[in-house]
Amino acid sequence: MNALTVPNGVAVALFGIALSAAFCDIHWTKKNCIILAVGSAAILLLQGAITFGASWDAMQELYPFTTHLPLAIILSVLSGKWLWPTISVLAAYLCCQLRRWVALLVIAMVPGIDWLQPAVEIVVTLPLLAVLLVAGWFGVRKRVHEIHSTAPTLRK
Repeated sequence: MNALTVPNGVAVALFGIALSAAFCDIHWTKKNCIILAVGSAAILLLQGAITFGASWDAMQELYPFTTHLPLAIILSVLSGKWLWPTISVLAAYLCCQLRRWVALLVIAMVPGIDWLQPAVEIVVTLPLLAVLLVAGWFGVRKRVHEIHSTAPTLRK
């Protein structure tokens, strides 16, 4: 673990949360925004407690249970559906790998620098998030809404 590991972990968590939420058909009322913000803060606090209480490796091993599962539950509550929020979290996870692939390409070309991979991942995060959100907003939003309207719901 180096000085960029924790900031990179926060960046990827926020990236995944924002992207997962963007994939869901949620009515963004003030209440829902607050619920997502509080849930996101709780997820980050849990990650921090595990990282500094146990280790970075322990946090990475528990990541699906401390991040993906709670996020899917929060998004399910906010959307009233269970399938699409789960798919959105998994899709966002795959999108998170794009930043890692870019970083791995860079460190393959410039090996031996310990801090380079997390630095590149941090630098790539915001532009990649912007591109994915804009592409999703303009290119996929209508189709996602059609899928959401037929998805199973939690409420009867």
